[in-house]
Amino acid sequence: MPKKSAYPEVPVHDLRWRLKPAAFSFKTTDDLEPLKEIIGQKRGVEAFKFGMGIKIKGYNVFVTGVAGTGRMSTVKKLLEENCCDSAPPEDLCYVNNFKDPEEPILFHFKSGQGLAFKKDIKVFVEALKKQIPKLFESQEFINAKKEIMELYETKGKGFFKELEERVKKEGFALVDVQVGQIKRPEVMPLVDGNPMHIDQIEAMVEKGRFPRDEFEGMKEKYGLLKEQVEQIFLELRDLQKEVQEKLEEIDRVMFLRNASELAKPILEKYETDVIKGYMEDMLKDMAENLQIFMPNTQPQIPGMSPMMMPEGDRFQPYKVNLLVDNSEQKGPPILIESYPTYKNIFGSIERIVDRAGMWRTDFSKIKAGSLLKANGGDLV
Repeated sequence: MPKKSAYPEVPVHDLRWRLKPAAFSFKTTDDLEPLKEIIGQKRGVEAFKFGMGIKIKGYNVFVTGVAGTGRMSTVKKLLEENCCDSAPPEDLCYVNNFKDPEEPILFHFKSGQGLAFKKDIKVFVEALKKQIPKLFESQEFINAKKEIMELYETKGKGFFKELEERVKKEGFALVDVQVGQIKRPEVMPLVDGNPMHIDQIEAMVEKGRFPRDEFEGMKEKYGLLKEQVEQIFLELRDLQKEVQEKLEEIDRVMFLRNASELAKPILEKYETDVIKGYMEDMLKDMAENLQIFMPNTQPQIPGMSPMMMPEGDRFQPYKVNLLVDNSEQKGPPILIESYPTYKNIFGSIERIVDRAGMWRTDFSKIKAGSLLKANGGDLV
């Protein structure tokens, strides 16, 4: 038999709490303003704000607590309140250093200008890719090169005309002889009106079929004429080199004239010495590598077959690596790094393997880590 309690029993319906909707002045919670205060963490909030107020390098704030108590949301909210009136930090861009590719150049831009600069350079390069091939096919360009070729052809013909008259006067003839892949003029004595190699005439002398006295005089003249031919051949080779340099100079001059016009909007938009210097170096590099604008051409590397050469965009050196983009930031960034590995924190320099099996990298493979992305703001 159960023992009777000394205390009076409380009915079950009196133990149940009942909410009366009429007690509230609103219909649903949608009618209420969100609570801005942090509940139950007064000391923690004060300590956090005190830590954030320390602006000296080397100080950090460590937050700990039981899981599920809202640490992350609290920290994020306090950080947003702390920096809401500050301007977003700078954009960071890496560009190629044409003088020393091992040391790329870092540009600092106001928030949003880094992305704009990257787009402007892309538009500029695309315009060059379309217009420069047309420039090299223009009548003005063809006429300029033709004028130089005609001038030097006249000089070359003048050399040979003078030489041919001198050789003919001495009883010799100039004959083109194939030497490897090129032809070069050779002096040959005329025997019965036909050119004959000096060695053949010497063999005839040994057999008594040609007068030795006449051969000795012929041999002496041959030696003098051969020296003159060699000298003229060297002058012609120098002339050909000069022609090639003149033609390449025309290519560079006409390219720079047209490319400089296309670059003016960028120089006017970004009026800084570093941008001006970068654009000048870029155009000079392009002028020295005009083959990149030619269709179906590939840069040649001595000792490597086309299949072994590294593939890639020929215009890669002229791109912009937007390392940190703050164009969409309204204030200092608040970056939450949920996987803080060395690579994620400090960034990386990626490498690729080309068709020759060699590792290579460049300025465009530099990737920012959380430290750079959160620069000027807060990193959690």
